[in-house]
Amino acid sequence: MALLIDNAKALFDIAMIVAVQALMLAQVSFGYYRVKGEAPEGVTVREDLPKDATLSIVIPAYREAATIEATLRRVAQAASWPSRCEVVVVDAGGGDDTMPIVQRVKKELDFDIKTTTSTGGRGPAVAAGAAKAKGQALLVLHADTLLPYAFDDRIIEALGANYACCFRFAVDRTQIEWKGLLRWLRLVPFEVMERTVSIRSGFFQLPFGDQAIACRKTTFAALGGFDELAKAPMLEDYLLVQKLRRLGKALGTRCITQLGVPARCHPRRWLARPVWRVNWTNQVIMVQVAYRGLTPQQVFELYYGRRV
Repeated sequence: MALLIDNAKALFDIAMIVAVQALMLAQVSFGYYRVKGEAPEGVTVREDLPKDATLSIVIPAYREAATIEATLRRVAQAASWPSRCEVVVVDAGGGDDTMPIVQRVKKELDFDIKTTTSTGGRGPAVAAGAAKAKGQALLVLHADTLLPYAFDDRIIEALGANYACCFRFAVDRTQIEWKGLLRWLRLVPFEVMERTVSIRSGFFQLPFGDQAIACRKTTFAALGGFDELAKAPMLEDYLLVQKLRRLGKALGTRCITQLGVPARCHPRRWLARPVWRVNWTNQVIMVQVAYRGLTPQQVFELYYGRRV
C-alpha cells in the first residue's frame, strides 16, 4: 500500500510539473515579445577573442561547505587550458566552513584560486569577484554547479561570436539516491524541467545563474555589473540577462548563445520539496518582478523572510 501511495504521489508530481512548466513557457513567451530594445553605451561590437584569452570563474559562496570542494575540483579537472583560467571565490559572509575548505583545496590543487569577501547578497558578491578578476572573460558559477569538460574552450569560442553564453541546464543525478520504479517516476519531473528550461534559455533567451552565464568583462561592466547589478541581493543573473535581451532587440539579434553541453546543478532544493512546488514558487516571484515591478531587495525579503 505504501508503494502504491508513493507511486501515486510521483504521478501527481509529474502532472503538476508539466502544468507549471507549461505556464512558465507561456509567461516567458509573452514577456519575450514585450522586451524593448536598448543598447547601453560602452558595449563594444562583437569581435573574435584570441584563443589564449583569459577566463575568470567567479563563485559567490554563502554557506556552501557541502558543495564548494566538488565544484572547485571539477573546475580544475575540466579546464582544457588551466593556465589561462583563474577562480575567484567570494565569501559572502555565511560564517560556516566554506572558506576553510576553499583554502585547503587551494593548497591541494595546481590551479589559480583567489578569494575575496563581500556583504549584501549575491549581486555584490559577483561584483566583488569580477572586480578582482583579471580575465578577459567572466564566468559566474554557482557553488553547487559542476561544469562540463573543456568548458573554457567552449566559452572563449562562443564569446568570440556573441556577447554572452550559458550552458544547458541539467540536474546532477549522482546526488539522487532513489531506486527502482519509484526512482524512474521521480526523475521524470527533472526531465520535464530540463527540457523546458532549454527552450526558455535557448529560444526565449532567458537563462538563469544555474546555467553558468559567461560574458566579456567589458560587456559585464557596460551592462551595469559594477553598479546596478552590484546592488541586487539576488536576481543579478536575471537583471544581466534582461539587459542582454534588450541589447539583442536593439541590434536585431540574439545576444546569448546556449551551448550544447550541460552544467549540472545539485538537486538539493528539489529534494527538500517537490520539483513543481519549488518551480511554482519561483514562477510566482518572477511574474511579480516582471509585471508588478518588485525590486531584488523586495524579492529577497519575500523569498527568505528577512532583510538583507
